[in-house]
This record gives sequence, C-alpha cells and structure tokens, in this order.
Amino acid sequence: MRETSQNHHNQNCAASVAQVKDRLATGAPFCASVHGLLTHLDLDEVDNITDQNEELRVRFADHTGELNARIPINVLEDALGCTAVELKAMSPETRAAVRWRVLLEQCSAKLAGTSPRLLVLTLRRASPADPIPLY
Repeated sequence: MRETSQNHHNQNCAASVAQVKDRLATGAPFCASVHGLLTHLDLDEVDNITDQNEELRVRFADHTGELNARIPINVLEDALGCTAVELKAMSPETRAAVRWRVLLEQCSAKLAGTSPRLLVLTLRRASPADPIPLY
C-alpha cells in the first residue's frame, strides 16, 4: 500500500522548466507535469489551421527558464472551452479576451517529450492546490 501511495505522490509532482529541458536533452521519451506561466499563445495561428491534427506553438516560463512546446488543437479547445471553428469566427477583440484567460496565468500542463519535440497533453489554469516546483 505504501508503494502505491508513493507512486501516486510522484505523479502529482510538478517539474521545473529546467528539469523538463534536461529530460528532453537525454533523447529518451518521457512525460512530465509542469507548473508555470504561459507566456506565448498566438491564437491568430488558428486562422491557418486546416485540420484537427495541427498544433500551435506555446511557451511556458518559471524561475528556471523558458520552455517551448506544441499544443494540439483538441487540447487547446479543451483548455479554452471553444472550438477552432468558433475561434476563427470570433472578432479580434473576443479572441484576445479568450487568449487572456490563460496567457500570463499560472498554468498546469502535462507534457510528453521525445527530443526535440515537446507536446502539451493537457492545459489548465493552475489552482492553489497544484504543486509548485521549488528547485
């Protein structure tokens, strides 16, 4: 029972940006959780999306550095609560308001990495209960 509890605890620990970059540099596939500011999300890129398999660029930052990743359209839709079609149809002002729901906010993301690619599996605004890496 103790081992299960320890494994559960490890899955809830967030990695720092520097730790994720170090893992990515090893070349071995991995998954990680990261807690940081979402510093780049250009929703105007949605205008160039032609199918659901495309991805947008995002950037996370914390006290250890910055990390570039790709976010699939379906993950972005879940995070923002609207579809790519809805985003395309929005006025620039409405699209900006949607973007600011997560941009420059503390976010919690689950990532999958295979060098040099880093993919966002889930993205949401962080809550006070989310672990913040201190290293």
